Amino acid sequence: MKHMFATVAAAAFLAAAGLVQAGDTVLIITHEVKDFAAWKAGYDHDKDNREKAGLTAQYLLRGAENPNLVTVVMEASDAAHARAFATNPALKDVMSRSGVISAPVITIANKAK
Repeated sequence: MKHMFATVAAAAFLAAAGLVQAGDTVLIITHEVKDFAAWKAGYDHDKDNREKAGLTAQYLLRGAENPNLVTVVMEASDAAHARAFATNPALKDVMSRSGVISAPVITIANKAK
């Protein structure tokens, strides 16, 4: 439940702050990692795959109470591209190799008008 709250809170913050424009799609992934530094190295190494999928990283967040709770917020051209990236088996493999230790909470959202 804490993971879901963090994900929803991140989406609400971005929308309220006007950082996501009307109609923009965001992909928000929250999960816990064993070691942030090791996870970050894997995340950085996977940059080309995110770019090929049309995703642009906007925020990389760490939990205030648990610095190994990571939330990544990315802009996508549309929900279909975000969904394709999020459901690609290669993402699960990268997460596993990078030390993700919880099931990811994945949210695809558009700013409400």
